[in-house]
Amino acid sequence: MSDGSVLVGNIINGKAEGHGWIMSEPKYEGEFKNGLKHGSGRLFYADGMKTIAEFKNGNIHGHALTYVPSNNDILDQQYIDCVLVSIEKSNQDGSGSISKKNINGQFDGML
Repeated sequence: MSDGSVLVGNIINGKAEGHGWIMSEPKYEGEFKNGLKHGSGRLFYADGMKTIAEFKNGNIHGHALTYVPSNNDILDQQYIDCVLVSIEKSNQDGSGSISKKNINGQFDGML
């Protein structure tokens, strides 16, 4: 890829298309369209964190779930064109739940 990352998958007219993997950090496994992340995908981070998300034209767009193994948190997020608009934090054991919404670029409190 032009940024030096390694892509495993289909290349059509020099661009990623269909299902594939980006092997650089964060690692990505999912759908591509016209060389961009587009559709369902998963991001894998070196610290064990994992995000399952929908992508549109290379950006997270719509629903995303992030698993944080260091504290067992689950972050349930909503994005519009890569802008986080709401987030709910809960613990993987089902305890505790905190919701926040982005209002004019500001979240209503801390997580």
